[in-house]
Amino acid sequence: MNTVLAGVREFLKHQVAVGNAPAALLGMLYEVADDRDLPVEVRGEASGPRYYARARHQAAVPDAPVDRASDDEVVALLRACRTARDRLIVLLMARAGLRRGEAVGLRREDIHFVVDARHLGCSVPGSHLHVVRRDNGSGAWAKSRRSRVVPVDFLVVQAFDQYAVERARCAEAALSDMVLVNLAPGRSTGEARRGQ
Repeated sequence: MNTVLAGVREFLKHQVAVGNAPAALLGMLYEVADDRDLPVEVRGEASGPRYYARARHQAAVPDAPVDRASDDEVVALLRACRTARDRLIVLLMARAGLRRGEAVGLRREDIHFVVDARHLGCSVPGSHLHVVRRDNGSGAWAKSRRSRVVPVDFLVVQAFDQYAVERARCAEAALSDMVLVNLAPGRSTGEARRGQ
């Protein structure tokens, strides 16, 4: 909702700038303040007060609990999985909190399931993975533009190890840098590469 309000404010601000709306409209939309109430570090180098506009209207954002699968539901999903790959997907989403596009977009270089990853060029301690937004060719995208590090527990590491054994049996999978590839018999090398 706040995104919609911001869009409306920007539209009306533009209308005032081009003369299609009265300037008094800005006073209804924005509270004008000077930078004297800001910390010194963010005031800038110019001397004297500078004015900035603060939006008057913000929609209240409800503090709703996150709807997540219960432990029983996750266990039921794991029991329904037929492959180590499917179990890894469930655990990446349930235990590490990855979104669908983030899980599917993981590359092998993003996985640091070791105690000390400095030899991999990573200073983050403990088992973790990196979520990076990039074009994967499969349409899978991380929602956030910011990369982040996600710690993982022993269940995710164990599921990954089991999947790695399953994945190693598929010669075509070795050609792909994607973590999740389709290991079903009869798939071509290209399909294994794309992770379909």
